[in-house]
Amino acid sequence: KMSFAWQVPILAASASGFAVFNSLKEGWEKVVKFLIRPERSQYSIDDLGPTRFQARSGAVYFREDLQIENAKGQVLQASHWMPENDLKKSQRPTVVYLHSSYGSRIEVLELIPSLVEAGISVFAFDFSGCGMSEGSYVTLGSVEVHDVCSAVEYLQQKHHIKNIILWGRSMGAATAISYASRDHQIRLLISDSTYSSVRHLLSSTIGQSLSWMPSSVIDVGISTVKKTIQNRAAFDLDTVNTIESASKCSPTMSVLFAHSPDDLIVPMEQTFKVMEAVKGPKCLVTLDTSNDDTVDGQTHPPHTALRPKVFFDAAVEFILRSHSVPAINQDLNYVTVQEQPPAPPPTVEVDDSAFDSDLFNKIISGKGSVAEVQHVSKAAVVETSNFANKDLITAILLNISLVCIRQQNFQCGSLYSLAATFMDKTNSKGWYRAAISLQGLDHLPEALYCARQSEELGGGAPATNLQNQLKLKITNNCMGSDQPTHSGVFRIVCQYLDSISLLDSYQEVVDADADHMTADQLRVSGNTSLKTGDVQSALSAYCQALRQLQEHSSDIIASCQLSIDPEEVLVGSLAAVLVHPTSPVGYHYLMDSLITSGHTTTALRAGKFGMSVCPDSSSIAALLNTARGSAGGATA
Repeated sequence: KMSFAWQVPILAASASGFAVFNSLKEGWEKVVKFLIRPERSQYSIDDLGPTRFQARSGAVYFREDLQIENAKGQVLQASHWMPENDLKKSQRPTVVYLHSSYGSRIEVLELIPSLVEAGISVFAFDFSGCGMSEGSYVTLGSVEVHDVCSAVEYLQQKHHIKNIILWGRSMGAATAISYASRDHQIRLLISDSTYSSVRHLLSSTIGQSLSWMPSSVIDVGISTVKKTIQNRAAFDLDTVNTIESASKCSPTMSVLFAHSPDDLIVPMEQTFKVMEAVKGPKCLVTLDTSNDDTVDGQTHPPHTALRPKVFFDAAVEFILRSHSVPAINQDLNYVTVQEQPPAPPPTVEVDDSAFDSDLFNKIISGKGSVAEVQHVSKAAVVETSNFANKDLITAILLNISLVCIRQQNFQCGSLYSLAATFMDKTNSKGWYRAAISLQGLDHLPEALYCARQSEELGGGAPATNLQNQLKLKITNNCMGSDQPTHSGVFRIVCQYLDSISLLDSYQEVVDADADHMTADQLRVSGNTSLKTGDVQSALSAYCQALRQLQEHSSDIIASCQLSIDPEEVLVGSLAAVLVHPTSPVGYHYLMDSLITSGHTTTALRAGKFGMSVCPDSSSIAALLNTARGSAGGATA
């Protein structure tokens, strides 16, 4: 609703020489109002939409409307959109949206769908002098920067939020950059159509309308506007210099710039100047707003037009990649949950030549190559991998890994997803989840290996997109191009094996109705809870389902005990322990594979936990002594 009526009397001045002075005076006054007292955005609280809603991903969000106070004691009206029952609120990325001089927090509604689908929280408020907040004037970033400070302090003190992203438009973009120059904890910023300084904004806008006038007259007009603003709103427009602020931002802060080449209010050249001053990583999205946008019968020029969804999608990808946060809710859409009972496991036909006894004898005598070891191990596992409820166990392991990832518990997410890859080696979802988890743990090359495995197994666009993100980040971090092998992934994961106690602790939460439900019914119940955002109930249901399937841990052990590859035994025994956390056989093979592969410290850790749940197991005790001897007397 930005009005440009101030240009009319200035343009009309050329038609009557005698009236030039009075017309210019009237024009300068309208310029002043345009800058510091544009028409307030009018809206009702109902215009912000429902206070509780469910995203397409299944996550339930709610909106909290609140008030914060700025440094001048003015009350600012704000809203906070966040997931219900969010156990990782402090670590979840939160976008603080900063609106334009002619807008309000209502602008953020454009962004909400894209952000909540990615699992991102959103905080928006009306600047002082705008919307429903107190205040008489807009200062184009001079006072607004203190409003941002109040918002950030609220989020940090009330919700202990650490990952704050600033997203600003026009005045909001300039204000975001100004704030980031003072707070180097801001590591990510999105700038939509910023101006390089208020003086540049004023000069370019007036200059376009009065190109026929001598520059000396324009300079006088600008000085007049500056003095009037100083007297009326008590701020110097020269103090808002976005180029200077950008040069003072942290060199580790990443900035996504966006601007329309058709923008006549703030020319795109002003964003280029600000980009040049930014020292950290930066990129530019060119907004396609070649035609004026018409909304509710009103025509909006490119500067104020609605933004295309492709811009929001690019910004979300930028946030997730820059913060090393996996696209959690993309995984929800990618991994569809099967509500029907699982089909009977297919019969695996094994070629007689697949398992070569002569080759097997060659390998156990120490003469086989690495490739021959892997071939024999895989054939041996396939021969023993068919048992009842195998597909159901795989589905539950995958669901638990999804819950862990949504809670940003990437250690457990990596364990459960890799266990699922052992259960079903052709399942691309397990490798995709492993890649997501390892990315969250900042093991980028290992995550890339898993993403490639997922793509090769038919993971589709999500796996391809994740690969591209990881390649870019690895390149930016100068980590080189060498990628780890299958063994490298499991060497990394070994350090997280102390998280196996997670399942046992969750199994203490028992639903009274669980005894009357089958394992598959419990899985379906967990899926329903997950869709409504009740992750704790979902996890409890999944764990109770595994409890009913604990007897199959011996089948899993049988699938891996013939393997000669230590990593194959490791992940198989890990799957057995996750299915049956009190199985002494599972811990025996888990410790044995760890000791064999040289991970004695991890073996000590696993053995210590194994003894706590299986205190009478002589085999675990013996392996614990072996691990202590191998580690030179080290303790867990």
